[in-house]
Amino acid sequence: MNVSQTQFLKELQSQLKVDEKKHKTSLWTVMDYKYELCVPASKDCFAIYSPFTYELLQPDKETFNNLIELFSLEGEATNILDNLDSLGEDEILAWVHEHVDTEAISVPQQQVSFIVNNQVFLTKKEVEQYLENDGANNHSQDAHPYEMSLYKSGAMEKLLDIVTNAVFE
Repeated sequence: MNVSQTQFLKELQSQLKVDEKKHKTSLWTVMDYKYELCVPASKDCFAIYSPFTYELLQPDKETFNNLIELFSLEGEATNILDNLDSLGEDEILAWVHEHVDTEAISVPQQQVSFIVNNQVFLTKKEVEQYLENDGANNHSQDAHPYEMSLYKSGAMEKLLDIVTNAVFE
């Protein structure tokens, strides 16, 4: 084993010991959130489906700014950007009917959590660094580290125990 490999294992061991105090034997991943269509009784928010654009439009400033540019809207039509946060679902839908698509409908959505596929980290610190450096490009702003217990994986538990307790010189 070369010097850089030994140094890597020492640093990993140090971080695993920090994690071990709180989180026995675990691996880490990213928990993220997204909005999905749902029944009205379960709704957290709404989106607007436009058959004209074939899109599900989120009632946020970025979406409405894009609509204003796409449809070359001017004057009063652009005032929605100033009031969007205070407008209700019916008022936003009415604006879309008037300026974008008369066939648009409001659809209920709920926020659901999910574990991000194909992302596994050895330490919580590693996930936090990933989210800080690359997370904004790939995840929602609510994404956070998520601990996965290894209590059913004897081999992984044994491997982490060896790395955590080995003496590297």
